[in-house]
Amino acid sequence: MTKAQYREDEQRWSHLMTAAQGGNAKDYEQLLSELSTFISRYLRSRIGAHQSLDDWVQDILIAIHQGRHTYNPKRAIRPWLFAIIRHQTIDGMRRQSAYQKMIDQRVEQLACTENSDHTQMEEPLIEGYLFKALKQQHREALTLTKIIGLSSKEAAAALDISEVTLKVRVHRAIKQLKKLLEAEPYE
Repeated sequence: MTKAQYREDEQRWSHLMTAAQGGNAKDYEQLLSELSTFISRYLRSRIGAHQSLDDWVQDILIAIHQGRHTYNPKRAIRPWLFAIIRHQTIDGMRRQSAYQKMIDQRVEQLACTENSDHTQMEEPLIEGYLFKALKQQHREALTLTKIIGLSSKEAAAALDISEVTLKVRVHRAIKQLKKLLEAEPYE
């Protein structure tokens, strides 16, 4: 990015945010669209193709929306924007790490308790009642994306559905699994 492009983006985003603060919905929509693309590229260049990247972009856009009143039009927008990006990304990484630890611990616990003779470990989320409690379409979406590791685009093509539909199914499957895990009695 050249200095001229940098300044042009800075001025345009500042103008769009100021107009949005004044109630201009069209400028606000334009700003969020541009920032979505920018944030996604920025995070991808720093973190890579992380599985939660799209979620983090959405969290950042929500934080921008919720904090738009804190932007001071007399100051540059990038420091304000990057503070939000940094905080939301760190929070997202922390949430994912804590959630993954909880799931790993629960899966390990279920693997040990589901098979009483312990001669053969089963995969409780895939073969057990938790996974079977999900709707078939949610199991398929979760299996392709989180277990097999296909991208959203690849999994959507395999299921012959839109990428948005796939993401909704994965989200609902994870939400349902979380509810099931939280309802489980801990010994």
